[in-house]
Amino acid sequence: MSKEALEAAVQRYVRAVGPFGLVPERSDPDAADSLIAPIVDRIAPAGLPADIEWFWRHWMPSSFGHLTGYPHFTELEFVLHVLNDDETWPASLVPVAYESHGFLGVELEYPDSSAGRVYYYAYADDGHRLRARSLAEMLDVVVDAIEDGEIDERGGFVLLDADVDELCRARLDAAGVPAADRGPFDPSDSLTWPPAWRRLAGIDDAARSPVGASHSVASLIAAVHASRGAVTATISGRVVRSGGSADGDVLAIDDGTGVVDVYVPRAVPRFGQSADARYEFDVVATAGAGGTGLMDVDGDHAAASEAALAGDVDAAARAVLPIAAVIHGDHPVVATAIRPL
Repeated sequence: MSKEALEAAVQRYVRAVGPFGLVPERSDPDAADSLIAPIVDRIAPAGLPADIEWFWRHWMPSSFGHLTGYPHFTELEFVLHVLNDDETWPASLVPVAYESHGFLGVELEYPDSSAGRVYYYAYADDGHRLRARSLAEMLDVVVDAIEDGEIDERGGFVLLDADVDELCRARLDAAGVPAADRGPFDPSDSLTWPPAWRRLAGIDDAARSPVGASHSVASLIAAVHASRGAVTATISGRVVRSGGSADGDVLAIDDGTGVVDVYVPRAVPRFGQSADARYEFDVVATAGAGGTGLMDVDGDHAAASEAALAGDVDAAARAVLPIAAVIHGDHPVVATAIRPL
């Protein structure tokens, strides 16, 4: 929706919360511009929707508090932090709210985008889900609830006694928004994303088509041992173990001729990734390729879990060390592409 629609929704919200003494604070446009500029640079080539830019320039987001529902609007410094440091955050969205592991992200301006749409996501969820078609629509839903008396005043606090997510879902139902447009869009599985999200992220749908393995796991290891340099190959197999960090994942791949750990950096486009599924990998293998550290640390994983459940933090920490060495150590086989089979 337009900047004017959001302006009207905010003014309606201000009138609704005025009797409770919860009118949000105005921001200094010049000070806001100094925070918006690096966000605009970071999201390029996508652009910031005009309504979000207006909102940030004229209002202090966090001063809206909890009456807007969960999660509440966040400061611009945190927005930039997420964009810079969360490698799983989609290039198609800009975060506008955060609270206790839950986010709201607004879709950016870019070719074929649904700019302005608001999506909810939490780290434990299965993906980003459409909450509202615009921030204005979401605020209108909130104000409707306030005007209907859905307020809980106790202990000096004023809270919204309504499920904003449920109310927004009813609004989407009434508008006939198709289920396919609502998600979930899994950050780790680009196959679930809208095509425009994939294009913005530089993911070519044609690149997910298998090309055929050039090596088996056994022949790849043999080729590395016979070579003095790196070996470039395509292998395929089933994921039998996995472990990872913010930087990437280590997958133990079994093709029937052997098992090898393949490191998949976070920047490599994923067309889905799940345990016990089969994939094709373009890899670069160097000295040390062969075998699987992930399979070797199964016992350590069990020991770490048992110690943690028993409350023995020191023993759990010791048991985790071999696992961390596999995930954060040297990776002789590195994937440059991954395709589902």
